[in-house]
Amino acid sequence: MRKRNYTVLLTAIAFLSVGCALLLDAFDVSFVGIIGIKNVWFPVLVILIGCGMFLSMIIRKKADFIATATVIFVIGVMLLLLRLDMENLTFARVWPMIILAPSLALLFTYIFRSRDKLYLRLGLFTVAVSIALLVGSVFDLWIMVAPIIIIFIGAVMLIYAFTDKESDDDKEIEIPSISIVARKQEIEREQADKQDKEDEKK
Repeated sequence: MRKRNYTVLLTAIAFLSVGCALLLDAFDVSFVGIIGIKNVWFPVLVILIGCGMFLSMIIRKKADFIATATVIFVIGVMLLLLRLDMENLTFARVWPMIILAPSLALLFTYIFRSRDKLYLRLGLFTVAVSIALLVGSVFDLWIMVAPIIIIFIGAVMLIYAFTDKESDDDKEIEIPSISIVARKQEIEREQADKQDKEDEKK
């Protein structure tokens, strides 16, 4: 499949998703036999777009937009949960999924695209925190979750402090002075040193 055909594929998936969702909405077809599809087609569409992007990456064997696909999929799931009108699933309870979306994107970017350890560290840390926040919010466990999160953050920082090894990139870098006076003095010293070397050669 040529490169431009992947764009056609994604566009086709989007059109098919919108058409099917609107058709099911028009006939008020039951969704999984439990909930009505009516007023739920938009979140389903967002989820299908995310799945379509994942499918495109699988076909191409390239994770070009893994972060975008992950964020779209998780946000779609969140919107779907909000549309279910369940008693405990309000935005005030599922808002940590907004943090979870980019957190998973960072983690998947490390797994499928880049081996930069920064993605892994940030991904694992933010995924753990967002899941803890989500569990605490949905099940009203803030009294227990908040201290656990604080302890978790402290433990991670402590482990990092004792296990992180200094690399060449982490060594102290001397930042040149931006002072005009200091720079002028430095130039004068360099010129004097240069003159002394020339005098020695003579």
